[in-house]
Amino acid sequence: MAAIVTRIGHEDLVDDSGTTLTGSSAATNLPVTNLKDNFVAVPWRTTGDTDENVVIDFGSAKQVTAVGIFGHNLTSGATVTLQGNASDSWGTPTYSQALTIVTDSLSDVIPKICFFLDQTFRYFRLRLQDASNPDTYIEIGRLWMGAYVTPTYNFDQGYTVEIVKPDQIDRPDVGGQYGRQLPSYEVVSFGWSASGNPLPEADRLTMEAIYRKLGLTSPILFVYDALNNPSKSAIYGYFDNGRLVRKHGGVTDYGTEGLTIREEVGWSYV
Repeated sequence: MAAIVTRIGHEDLVDDSGTTLTGSSAATNLPVTNLKDNFVAVPWRTTGDTDENVVIDFGSAKQVTAVGIFGHNLTSGATVTLQGNASDSWGTPTYSQALTIVTDSLSDVIPKICFFLDQTFRYFRLRLQDASNPDTYIEIGRLWMGAYVTPTYNFDQGYTVEIVKPDQIDRPDVGGQYGRQLPSYEVVSFGWSASGNPLPEADRLTMEAIYRKLGLTSPILFVYDALNNPSKSAIYGYFDNGRLVRKHGGVTDYGTEGLTIREEVGWSYV
């Protein structure tokens, strides 16, 4: 197993005002522009499932090193292909890469895909083929495309992943339990030690800039095990709380306290 490496995306190029999305089809009231919506529960939904696609036009060539697809309904038999080209022509694109759909230990599909690359194009296309999908349509809640940063990581404090299942339940006096199941989400808590093997100043300045830029209201892509489990460890969500602190009396050694990211989900609501 490769070393644990964290990758952080703080700008989704899909959201830029100059980015245009063109979908092969769209169900009523669920347009392809929903891929720009921060809420995973507000998806783009196609009218078919055999061969659908979305073309992303950045307006000019942009470097993409991280791609995230969140809140999808794809089956394990689906074929997902990311393509890149200098023009909006897809017969023989310059770049073409199959993306992997991941499943959990019960063979259930995990509704997120994360992939790392290093390609620069004006046009990208996401091709989706899932003819055996029982829904008879394809749905994606959020699309992330952009660059990432990698801070220096150490295990003095490590990270903690909490799985939260916020089901609404009722326990009647006569016994039993019933209610409504809601989608689980993850909360990642992490930090660097202010002594021993601290966060370098350059990393601290980057983390502070990202935290100030996004605050608690703009989304972030946080992949806590990017080399070994990019899709399973990918979190699309928000800073939940936390603060970055400087070691007392230090000049170049810094740590962090209580920094957490809460996953944004929504694939069980639509």
